[in-house]
Amino acid sequence: MIGLSISIGSGQNGGQRSGNRSLTLSGLIDGAARPGSASGITAAFSDGFPIQSLSWGMTPGGTEFGTGASPQDFSSADTGLFDAPGLLHVTARAAGRSYSLSVPIRTAPPVFLTPPAFAAPLYKIGEAVEVSLGTVDAAPATLTVASFTLDGEDRRSGLAGLAWSSAGETAWGRAGVLRLQARAESSGGVVLSEPVTARLGDVPRAFSAADWSVDETGVQIAALPDDGNVPITNIRYRIDGGPDRSVNGVTDFALADYGDIQIRAVNALGIGAWSDTKTRIAQPPTLSIEAAPLLAEVAAVEGNTLTATAGPVSGGPSSRTWQWYRGTAAISGATGESYMLQPADIGQRIKVRQIETPSGGTPVTRDSAVSPVVVALNFRAEENDDGTVGVSYADGARSTVEFELTRPAAYAGSFNLDLGALETGPVCLVRPALSGTPEPGATLSATPFFWVYPEALGALSVSSGWRRNGTVLAGETGPTHTVISADAGTDLQYIETGTQSGAAAPVTAASPAVRIGDAAPTSYSPQTSTSALAWWDASDEATINHEAGTVSQFADKIGTAHLTGSGTTGVSASEVNGLNTILLDGIGNYFERSATALFPADGDWVLTIVASIDEVNHINDALVSAINGDNTFAIVGFNASEFAGRLAVSGEAVSFDGGPYGGLHVFQVKADLTGQATATVYVDGIPVAFVPYSAAVDATTLRFFRSYVMGGRFCEAFLDRDLSSQAAAFAYAASKWGIS
Repeated sequence: MIGLSISIGSGQNGGQRSGNRSLTLSGLIDGAARPGSASGITAAFSDGFPIQSLSWGMTPGGTEFGTGASPQDFSSADTGLFDAPGLLHVTARAAGRSYSLSVPIRTAPPVFLTPPAFAAPLYKIGEAVEVSLGTVDAAPATLTVASFTLDGEDRRSGLAGLAWSSAGETAWGRAGVLRLQARAESSGGVVLSEPVTARLGDVPRAFSAADWSVDETGVQIAALPDDGNVPITNIRYRIDGGPDRSVNGVTDFALADYGDIQIRAVNALGIGAWSDTKTRIAQPPTLSIEAAPLLAEVAAVEGNTLTATAGPVSGGPSSRTWQWYRGTAAISGATGESYMLQPADIGQRIKVRQIETPSGGTPVTRDSAVSPVVVALNFRAEENDDGTVGVSYADGARSTVEFELTRPAAYAGSFNLDLGALETGPVCLVRPALSGTPEPGATLSATPFFWVYPEALGALSVSSGWRRNGTVLAGETGPTHTVISADAGTDLQYIETGTQSGAAAPVTAASPAVRIGDAAPTSYSPQTSTSALAWWDASDEATINHEAGTVSQFADKIGTAHLTGSGTTGVSASEVNGLNTILLDGIGNYFERSATALFPADGDWVLTIVASIDEVNHINDALVSAINGDNTFAIVGFNASEFAGRLAVSGEAVSFDGGPYGGLHVFQVKADLTGQATATVYVDGIPVAFVPYSAAVDATTLRFFRSYVMGGRFCEAFLDRDLSSQAAAFAYAASKWGIS
């Protein structure tokens, strides 16, 4: 029995207890009295005050079970009390007050609702084993460990609460069964649970040398090692210390690989140590080359290359090598799959030997059939003094030959010629570039091409012509072409066509293409152009609002796209070619126009800017930018200290060729959306960048010399919607501002 103190107090009239004094009982079982005996139950006041009188019964204040003048103890003679369940009422009196309490009388022993249990069915040696004691049908009751054993040996002394450490135990050679039984005690009696068990074990031991072996088929398992009291479920192996592989079983297993093999066993608790090493050595295969190697069907001509195709091999894996023979003599160094016929082979027959070597075995060989007798190349070139050379050589020759040409002088030099390319017709070896100015009114001149042809296919005739953007120009067959306005913006090429009666088809060759620029009108000015949209001219000082040289506005001379910003002006401060400019300091000066879109909605326009770039401070310093729209446009320096140039338009970008560009220049952007879908940048009239142009610029804010603020001189800028105005606009600007 254990002691339990229950404190309930009241006055004579059922009022509150006096001060902190309460009535307590000790000797109860989990707060309840057991029927049939009151021995050991003691009454007392919590503050030790002496009890004057005591009564106990089945009803509050009742005396059915006894009274006393000043007892503090239930007598052992009261063994007939509490024969039935119910409540025991105890009343004590002292100092004119009554103190009472009641406790249950428990008659039935407890019943386990859930049995005790282990936290897991399997534990590895060294781990903590945790248990639970279950639950009973009614409280109060006390649950304790009645029995805890390992293979029948008591291990209760090692329990710490409901946990037991298995450190120091060993599972080798024993059953390794843990057994747990719980005890439940209440005032109604004591019961024991049914015992429950779990297993304590370890990972398997290593295979001993006698437990396993290797042979040609794989690994043979003679016996499994001690399983550590947990059944072995799997075997793993490795070869030459490589990756750990699983067999998925505990029986013999096949292997395709060879080398140093180790195995180890696996159970539910882990993986055992590696076994000793046994070496599995492959038996050399018995090889056979089932068919002779074949030589490619290439003529046996000096300079041609013979290539071998291996015959099929059976009997196992092998490594392959080759050896070529001239007659019966091995050719030194000729051990590859291919062999080029040499002058020393002329008059001889060639064969190849296929050599197959198994690992650790003896090589097997097989020879190809011999080639026809090798003949000399006999290459000959006949110069015709007209840009053509006729050549002859042995039938079937496919080698590349080098020959010297002495005339015509324009083509004198050394050439490599692929004879295989001449099997179907002539070959054009040299296509000189055109000469002349690529603009309307100028003349382009071509130099005749250099042709080589096989004389065996007949005489060579060469015709010439010109083509524009890939289309042949009718009636033009001479070596010159006068550029006309229809050529503007196109690519021109000079072409020649070589024809032989025995050739498969005529062969056409073309010179490198020349892009023809747009024709410039006899005169151009933004003032007189009917297609100009905006014009800012710093040479006209009357269009610049400034006070003592400090600029506040720069007017549009043909429209309302006025620019606001800051800078300094005056001929003495920023003259270019004797004309006034606006000086931008590279710190905070720039010009801006906003609120409405300025660029045409159809996406076609030419913007011309005349400016001197004097200072670059940041990679994003901008000569011009159009922002605040779905499709924007900018030209930035793209270098932290100099203007290298980069165009960005409608989500595409490209860097300039030929930079950096410092000092005075004419910068132009030709945005052609409806025609070429290309935006082109010109610097001083020369194209320096091309970029795809897929959507019209719709930005509403236009800025000059603004992003990270660039320094220099603003001379002039104008926007024209006529794409053909680019060349004329450049000529106008270059002449006005003295740009060569």
